Amino acid sequence: MSSSSHSIDEKRFLAEAAIDYLPESGVVGLGSGSTVNEFISVFSTIKDQFDLFFVPGSLQTEFNLLKAGLRVVSLRESPELELVIDGADQFTSDKILLKGGGGALFKEKILATNARRYLILAGHNKLVDHLGANHTPIPIEVSPFGVFSFISFIDQNFTSQAKAEIRIESDRNNPFLTEHGNLIVDLYFSVPPKDPVLLNQELRLTRPEVVCTGIFAGFSPVILTTDASNNGILVKL
Repeated sequence: MSSSSHSIDEKRFLAEAAIDYLPESGVVGLGSGSTVNEFISVFSTIKDQFDLFFVPGSLQTEFNLLKAGLRVVSLRESPELELVIDGADQFTSDKILLKGGGGALFKEKILATNARRYLILAGHNKLVDHLGANHTPIPIEVSPFGVFSFISFIDQNFTSQAKAEIRIESDRNNPFLTEHGNLIVDLYFSVPPKDPVLLNQELRLTRPEVVCTGIFAGFSPVILTTDASNNGILVKL
């Protein structure tokens, strides 16, 4: 079995496991990304068993929900969410998450803040000792007006520890723009930060250019992952 097919199977396995956490009725928030898309695919086959509305965490998620015939509402209509389901780029054993690889971190963090229960679906390979390990960047959503002053701040204060790069669209040589018209600055750390919570607080409190960081701390999610043996064993953290 190829690595890509295994990845798809793992995501579907986790998406199916997430069904057990759904309320029978109410409003559920959905983040974005391939794992969330897999959940939409699974849920659409049994949607008649539930009475649910969904708040999407990205335009792509909204499109996929509507395409599947599911009901979409906004946070204005339903500011409190019974459950939020999302994926993660990395997570640690103390349930700190790294998100934003797809650029939807701002909406996803708003959803997480308004969730009564927070469910993360992530494969076992996303578990790391420190966020930013394995050359995975920590994404920061930054106002275009202040992007170069922010990069200058990183260069001056982190010297050789971190390299700041404006994210470029993979298919075009243009800066990646979020749904809010902001830029993503990816921070590549030579040594992952030992205290990502402190880093998140420092960037948010001292740099007005920063709209949101990809460090999700303090949300106490339930994390559904898989056993490293790849035998379809569900692990709950």
